[in-house]
Amino acid sequence: EEIGQYGGTWHRVGAGSAPNMAMGSRLGYEPLVRFDSDGKTLVPNVAEKWEIKDNNRTFVFHLRKGIKWSDGIPYTADDVLFWYKIENNKDLTPYFETWWLQPGKERAKVEKIDDYTVSFSFDIPFPMFLENLANFGLVMTTRCKHYLEQFLPENTPLKELESKAKKEGLDSWIQLFHKKADWNKNPELPTIRAWKPQEIGATRGKAVRNPYYWKVDPAGNQLPYIDYIVLDALGNAEAVNMKTMMGEVDMQALYLDFQNYTLFMENSEKGNYRVLLWGMPYLTSIFFNQNYNKDPVLGEILRDRRFRIALSLAIDRDSINEFAYMGVATPHQATSGKESPFYNEEFAKHYIEYDPQTANKLLDEMGLTKRDAEGYRLRPDGKTLVVIVEPYPGGIGASVSDVYQLVRKYWEAVGVKTVIKTQSSSLWVQRVYRVGEHQIAGYVVDCATWHFGPRWFVPTNKACPFAPLNGEWYSSGGKSGEEPTGDIRKLLDLWEDLVKAPNEEARIQAGQDILRLHDENLWDIGLVRYPALVVVKNYFRNVPEKATYSGYPPAPGHLYPEQFFIKK
Repeated sequence: EEIGQYGGTWHRVGAGSAPNMAMGSRLGYEPLVRFDSDGKTLVPNVAEKWEIKDNNRTFVFHLRKGIKWSDGIPYTADDVLFWYKIENNKDLTPYFETWWLQPGKERAKVEKIDDYTVSFSFDIPFPMFLENLANFGLVMTTRCKHYLEQFLPENTPLKELESKAKKEGLDSWIQLFHKKADWNKNPELPTIRAWKPQEIGATRGKAVRNPYYWKVDPAGNQLPYIDYIVLDALGNAEAVNMKTMMGEVDMQALYLDFQNYTLFMENSEKGNYRVLLWGMPYLTSIFFNQNYNKDPVLGEILRDRRFRIALSLAIDRDSINEFAYMGVATPHQATSGKESPFYNEEFAKHYIEYDPQTANKLLDEMGLTKRDAEGYRLRPDGKTLVVIVEPYPGGIGASVSDVYQLVRKYWEAVGVKTVIKTQSSSLWVQRVYRVGEHQIAGYVVDCATWHFGPRWFVPTNKACPFAPLNGEWYSSGGKSGEEPTGDIRKLLDLWEDLVKAPNEEARIQAGQDILRLHDENLWDIGLVRYPALVVVKNYFRNVPEKATYSGYPPAPGHLYPEQFFIKK
């Protein structure tokens, strides 16, 4: 938009119980190779250029010379090799990330060619590697070797490390290393990002501009323009909406409720802000945990395809759109959208009609014909059929309580008693992504770029809300979790076909076959697809009017926030 001005503080808010993303991946998007602001085009970043050899088996990256950590020490190939060393340390990294190890489940071979050149080698072709690196390779540029190596037993006596850990209330040197390597817990950790942590508290995080940041604007001025970022954790989405509406936040997208759209517009002049509608690759969804066995009877019900189809047909999506999204959303099944190469119109529209009659028929076919005194269906063991839905507490474009309370109403209308369990975002992540104890989870599905983060449709790790234990089995190489069978096992086979695909035609076929299995089984239920509501102060400039708000790549990081500025 224009050359910026230096100074000021960017005020942000979150709905969690502790600050996050104040200076993290969403504002510090600095992988070796990155996506441009269109979210699609790969461009150089920490690596100024790269070469692809041996039919997508070898990738050589030439790092930019002159990049320095925030303490002034150069960033070199040794830092990439240190990341690789930590990833191969079974004490520190017991479960490997699949994004850079596909396909074949063997760890890639990473070698230093010289101080500013590294290579990644795979046994078989891995054409998705560059895209995966642009989405998930951020941790590779956070492992500061000269700082973190002091917390390894090979460099500091184990007894001394254990003593330091104990002084910080930790159980082991492993916990100490992870704490020191975490930007959200350790303000001393050097970074190559535009801002570095300065204060980390229970309800507030603060970051300060990195004096050694390596990017400049078109006029040659060092970035970033903004001096500080402050993120306040307000505890709930309602507080986020209120504070934003009052004009006390410089730029906000997460947790904004579409039911407040009219109020945001009415208060925009008073609050001195503009309201933008950005594209969003997500749709509000429901996930049935196929690994739920805490209650074996309920677990069998959740694994019955007829039950999931019935509950999808029981939902009036048009009413949800009008009531919770002001009519700007579109009913959509949990599958790819039109912008995805895997899109199938039939999948997008399957089982989204409001048909309570067929829903009741399917539930009756399951043998759930008996009712209790309140009219709720009885399980085979004679107990009332009750399901617990755990929705993520924000970030779905509308009030969680409004959306899922409507779902509850529709499900109870066909005899399935429903409890909506609200909790903090951190507890939700623990229960759904870390432990997998939920019966049914509510969150979003990425319907545009899910093949970069396949957990919505393929259980590649434990953060797969419809099959967490199968995901743990896959990511641990079969050492823990639950081995998948049937169609879920087929999902993983097709996923490996997708990442190994020798050409785009084969990749598209594998992706469509994955979605066909979801269309047949409906492990995920889609509700509606919606745009992102973004509120930006009028003096907060260089923010594009049109953009995509996504997780892959992490928005607004791909929009170059180091160029945002406060106009005086």
